[in-house]
Amino acid sequence: MQVNGRLQRYPLLRIALFLIIGIMVGDACYPAVGTAVWLVCAVTGLAAAFLFRSEWGRNGGICFVTLALGAALVSRSERQTDRPLPRKEIRYEAVLTDNPVPKGKTLLCDLLLVQLNGQPLSKPIAVKATVLNDPNAPLRLQTGNGIIASSVLEKPKNRLQNPRFDYALWLKRHGYQAETFIPYWQLRTAAFPVRLGRLQQIILQARCFRDRIVRHFRRQHVEQQDEALLEAMVLGSRQVLDKATREAYAASGGSHILALSGLHLGIIFSIFLLVFGQRGVGLTLSVMTMWAFTMLVGLPTSVVRSAVMLTIYAFTRLLSRQSSGLNALALAALVILVAHPMALWDVGFRLSFMAVAGILIVYKPLFQVFNPANRLLRWAWGMTCVSVSAQLFTFPLLLHYFGRFASYFLLTNFVVIPAATLLLSLAFLLLLSTPFAALQALFFHVMTTIAGYMNTAVTAISRLPCASLDGHYISAWQTFCLYVALFALIGAYRRFQTKKELERTGP
Repeated sequence: MQVNGRLQRYPLLRIALFLIIGIMVGDACYPAVGTAVWLVCAVTGLAAAFLFRSEWGRNGGICFVTLALGAALVSRSERQTDRPLPRKEIRYEAVLTDNPVPKGKTLLCDLLLVQLNGQPLSKPIAVKATVLNDPNAPLRLQTGNGIIASSVLEKPKNRLQNPRFDYALWLKRHGYQAETFIPYWQLRTAAFPVRLGRLQQIILQARCFRDRIVRHFRRQHVEQQDEALLEAMVLGSRQVLDKATREAYAASGGSHILALSGLHLGIIFSIFLLVFGQRGVGLTLSVMTMWAFTMLVGLPTSVVRSAVMLTIYAFTRLLSRQSSGLNALALAALVILVAHPMALWDVGFRLSFMAVAGILIVYKPLFQVFNPANRLLRWAWGMTCVSVSAQLFTFPLLLHYFGRFASYFLLTNFVVIPAATLLLSLAFLLLLSTPFAALQALFFHVMTTIAGYMNTAVTAISRLPCASLDGHYISAWQTFCLYVALFALIGAYRRFQTKKELERTGP
């Protein structure tokens, strides 16, 4: 009865879990079982759910329908990425969806093909392209540029000598349908394509606007790692971050600060609430501004998850109701996976959701273990509990994917989280001070100074003895067993606490 009662408290969590199982089953069965078969299964399950009179039967039917829909969604995505490609060189129109990354004599860039041999495509083709640069007149390509080119489109292949990383599968699950190599003499720029869907155009224009902001500050300031850190934290642009800086943050356990995540959006949303107010129109404006920022940075999974959860929080507050954190997290997962089922295999998606799940499940009972009266100690203990809760739920994935554990993650969080709060607050003031060049320069100087100190501190932590325990990879089965053991321990602790509470209160 207790387990059933908990499931009733989190209906969206149950649906999200069965959708995830459905996506995994559909992926495993593809291409033997197609989308149509799964849709028939979903309709059959829905009919059965209506026929059952018992609550157990109806719930089981709904779960089966959710599973079948998840399988149908991923099967449809698989079929789209497996569309046949021409076997010979073909002429096409495309648009760059991100700034090219220089690599030796080439440029690596993402393309959306909108036309093949003069024929418009009903759905654009996502392509990972390598462009041979012109040594005499280097190409100046950037986000939003339209191009006309001729090359051979090939299915993604494994070109990396890394047995632990399937590059072709990674491309496929991130929506890329082809790879291509384009010599500079077979490429020319063109007008901005108008055949993109409305949402794609909005996202692309937002990225172009973000890149204009980045270029504006790069023209005024030297491209050092302090400025590069600001670009990564505020705008989600990590192209200028060098390998040494990335390695220092990874070894110290601070990599999460380099990628826009729920931490960043939570701070930004709190700033909006302070500016616009926390009731009615102010709360609505905060939500709208938050989603505008989410669009600006390109809709990364971790930011979308946080935006959905904060939107739920805002509207439940407007309706004067309480929201369940786990239900909000499950709804965020449903929104993302229904729109893009392949996101389930994205490492960032898994780490982001497991970190938040850890905080929602473990933070409160852990915080109650110690209740300091001093405000500073209370803040420090709260920061410790948040860090430990998130790390507890992510370390199996970190070992599985990266074979690394950062020993001083707690110390690093005491540095980077307060610094991130200061930097994002100053970034908002920087935006407001745009008409006043001197004031804006002052804010930017303060921000780069803080970023410099943060880089220095993180680098120092990464050089401490045994800062990073590397090479400890675990298999998928071992990862699963670790999570089973983790949830079993949490369940046992909760039963123990419930028993103690009953003994204390009496019958």
